[in-house]
Amino acid sequence: MFSMSGYNSEFDSDGDWDDRGDLAWNEYDWQKYLKQNDAEVVRFFSFYRKMRHHPNRLDEIARLMGWDREDWNAGEIASSTPEGGLDNDTEFSLDDEMLDIDDLDPYTLHRHPVYVVTKGLYNYLQTTWNDVVKGGKAPELTTALAVDFTSSLHNGELQAILGVSALDMGDYSLCVTHLKYALSAVNNSFGLIQQLPLRESRECAMFHAEGLPILFDLRDLWLRVMTECREEHKRGFWNDE
Repeated sequence: MFSMSGYNSEFDSDGDWDDRGDLAWNEYDWQKYLKQNDAEVVRFFSFYRKMRHHPNRLDEIARLMGWDREDWNAGEIASSTPEGGLDNDTEFSLDDEMLDIDDLDPYTLHRHPVYVVTKGLYNYLQTTWNDVVKGGKAPELTTALAVDFTSSLHNGELQAILGVSALDMGDYSLCVTHLKYALSAVNNSFGLIQQLPLRESRECAMFHAEGLPILFDLRDLWLRVMTECREEHKRGFWNDE
């Protein structure tokens, strides 16, 4: 279960700039920053590939990524991968949003664990699917099905990223709404992937075998976030009273 206890939903990203004095970032600085975050996405998926058969893979990978430290807050950053091996009780926590990046770097959406996981899983789905379609490896695949599945992947990722953005701003209801749209897109992907010519195309069968668990993991991830957001929203509502 995700834990949002201690999660600073009103984290002010502008605050990080106070420690930088008069130094302002140029395009090169931001390009370097984005490359660092892209590397985190790649690092996540490298763990995912190695642990894809583990029953609690998302929680275990969270530990390897350094996202399970309950004593972190919005201003602290992981310095290394935790030591001591893995255990089955690790939780994938929303309140540990900082990755292993320079202390002086500003906080952006790219560093949120839910963003990293969503981006990593969709990157792989899109890349492998494009390889099947563009490589002409599945002549039995209809153009309509190929376009519909590509569209469903794009829509699911877009809605999920918008949901993480709302979560990052502390708007839990908006986050849930976007993730509901993302779940609808994933359900559509579930239906379309079952229509692939699995018997006629070895490539489609391989994509189906790899892609189906990823879709399940995306759905599991967002359902966890939605549950925590609804609970957080209720706590905030009653606190206002």
